[in-house]
Amino acid sequence: SHISNRVLSPFMPKLGETFEYEDTNFKFQAEQISSSPCVTASHAKGKLFEIHFTFDPKFTFWGKSFEIKFQSYGLIKLWVNGKEEIYVIILPSIIVNNLMTGKVFTCLGNELLCQNTTTNESVDIKFDASEEKEKNVYINTFIKDVDGNNLYQLYGRWDKEICLTDFTRKLETVLWTRTAEMIDAAHQYNFSEFTLQLNYFNLNKLGGLRLTDTRLRSDIRALELGLIAQAENEKKLLNEQEVSMANQRGVKKYQPKLFEKQKILNEFVFAPLSRSVSYTHLTLPTIYSV
Repeated sequence: SHISNRVLSPFMPKLGETFEYEDTNFKFQAEQISSSPCVTASHAKGKLFEIHFTFDPKFTFWGKSFEIKFQSYGLIKLWVNGKEEIYVIILPSIIVNNLMTGKVFTCLGNELLCQNTTTNESVDIKFDASEEKEKNVYINTFIKDVDGNNLYQLYGRWDKEICLTDFTRKLETVLWTRTAEMIDAAHQYNFSEFTLQLNYFNLNKLGGLRLTDTRLRSDIRALELGLIAQAENEKKLLNEQEVSMANQRGVKKYQPKLFEKQKILNEFVFAPLSRSVSYTHLTLPTIYSV
């Protein structure tokens, strides 16, 4: 929801770069499994949900706008009343408008598709990818059963608040409300406070991070300390090292360390071995050794 004002991009991940987050509610892992094309595999799991998602954006420049389309779909497992339900979701595209003139802003394009493969209920949210920001943020659609009957109405603004009307019980409720922006959000890529804090780590717990964790990148740490020239130099060195590692591999493809590709779905899922044993059995690449 915070992307509507986000027109700058943070650092691009390096091949083999990883990120891990864990709190009392869920655990999340991600790995950059390809740099050209750019592909990131991710996995999140909580007490009542599990998500597998592969982000493989395709970038297209349209002159006055720039579009990012995601080629893969996500798999979501939810446990509702003790029963497992599986969802397949296809993300909408992200479009940066007014690159030539006017105020630059970000909107959503095409449509978001989500189907409950357990109950065959589905929803299709279409977005107005016009050059007027206010037209894009509104949604008004229905969640349908397998016969096409409307079970729920989903409406509101994806950048502020989304509500639900349950036709079966004649109830209306607010499903989601956007968190407030930070005072200096414009200088922080319009990240939410939660997103911004993900890059923080306790120096006393430094040994618990994987050697490939994004929080150990020398260029990012230098930038956060305000050392602009050093950050640029570190970024250049890391780029050169990535090219050198690619030349050493030759035609051999990079093999993900935390994820494996499922043959049936052709999607990357979190490697089963990593669920129960330490990462010490994995041969992680040294990508920040410059």
